Amino acid sequence: MTAAYPVRVSFTNHISAGDWQALRQAGQLVQLRRRQGLFRQDEQSRDVFVLLAGAVKVFRTEANGSETMLTIRSAGDLLGDIAALDGTPRSASVSVLHPVTACRLTPDQFLAVVDDHELHSALRRYTNARLRESDEQRVEIASLPVMQRLARALLRLAKAQCHVA
Repeated sequence: MTAAYPVRVSFTNHISAGDWQALRQAGQLVQLRRRQGLFRQDEQSRDVFVLLAGAVKVFRTEANGSETMLTIRSAGDLLGDIAALDGTPRSASVSVLHPVTACRLTPDQFLAVVDDHELHSALRRYTNARLRESDEQRVEIASLPVMQRLARALLRLAKAQCHVA
């Protein structure tokens, strides 16, 4: 069954407040300005960002220079967890939309928290939720008229904006 409206995916929906606190305290606090990049597509970097406030856009750039926005992430989300887990290059770029406060963890710090707090299952659920979210968006692009796609995109943006502050 298709959701009647876009559901916001957040890692905080999958873990306890104590586990979230452990992630927040494990790394270095960083402040990022609007339009500042966290990382670029195809980079070998592996740091994980725990978003505490603000919003970012996740996008891909094709060889012809065209840019496609994949999603927006905000407080309660993780960025870079897949690269930290599987060691592959970044699959997308991330740029700040609204000033961000985040905790930056090295892969070792991130994996230590995941192991110490037994978060493997939560990470799997979060990754699956993001996969379902991207599947839903691909179906929208392939099957819905422009106005319906726009309405859903605006709903997603509104939900992300609610989590910015």
